[in-house]
Amino acid sequence: MINVFVMPKLELGKVYEAHEVEKYTIQPDGTNDYNLAIGSFPHDLSDKDLACNNQAFQPGEKVLLKYLVLDLADFRTEIEQLSTIFRRQPAHWERVTKIVKVLTDGHTFHPVFVQRDAIRKRILEGMHRAVALLEMGSQVLPTFILGYRNWLQSVGPPPGFEQEDKIASCSYQEAGNFCWTAKATDQRGADIALLNLQSLSKCNVILAATYQEKIIGIASLKTSPDPSLETVYVLRQYRRHGVGNRLATQALQLLKQKGVMKVGCDIQSPEMWEVLVKIAKAEPDLANLVKDNIRQKPTEGVEVPEFLDDE
Repeated sequence: MINVFVMPKLELGKVYEAHEVEKYTIQPDGTNDYNLAIGSFPHDLSDKDLACNNQAFQPGEKVLLKYLVLDLADFRTEIEQLSTIFRRQPAHWERVTKIVKVLTDGHTFHPVFVQRDAIRKRILEGMHRAVALLEMGSQVLPTFILGYRNWLQSVGPPPGFEQEDKIASCSYQEAGNFCWTAKATDQRGADIALLNLQSLSKCNVILAATYQEKIIGIASLKTSPDPSLETVYVLRQYRRHGVGNRLATQALQLLKQKGVMKVGCDIQSPEMWEVLVKIAKAEPDLANLVKDNIRQKPTEGVEVPEFLDDE
């Protein structure tokens, strides 16, 4: 039998600042679960280590809370493991049973705190409350999803943005700082091949698209001995404005001006295929540079220019 409990009076999907939801985060003894949950935030979410993930850390940014009611089944394995641990420790299990009684007596459930990143999600605070819901047979888990603003909200470019101010060469250090920022803001600390600093160090030319003196995208390339277009990456909030297309076009133009006839190109995303499609239609001579040197096929459903498709 599924027991009924009182849901918090919060707006589903709304992003809150901590002070707006203190009635659901401060415990009777004065402990603030929010402060406990954000200690060393963001965590790396590995099974055994909750150390701070420095790759995803955004200095000076507030950790916000997004209220969602999630399927408890998504957390069942984790909660069952917690239940097993608590049952072996009388003080912890007594705490769980007290929460069950409080909830069945009609008190409001306080959401558990969850960090959800590019890899997985995990309960950071409110573990006893989660086990109590499991014991009550609940099918849902009210949660506060922790994150920076750009993790929790759809963030577009600044008002008035139409395109980058300029595209010009930048230093390896500037490009490395950009990759660090992109990992933190776009990938939540996850390492991806497009932002690999070791690969970047092998490139002798890096182009940067800047807007209001901030790098918003890069293209990295090698001019010799094996010319290649290694990376084109644009910060997520500035995408769909042609920045990647212009970076790739200028990179290929630079190689062509140096007399390069063939350019290697690893396609690591559907977006890069879309860029090649646009270049192929606008400047076929540039797209022909990579025609015979593409080392990865596009994902299903992405249009491929006829002369780039060698099947």
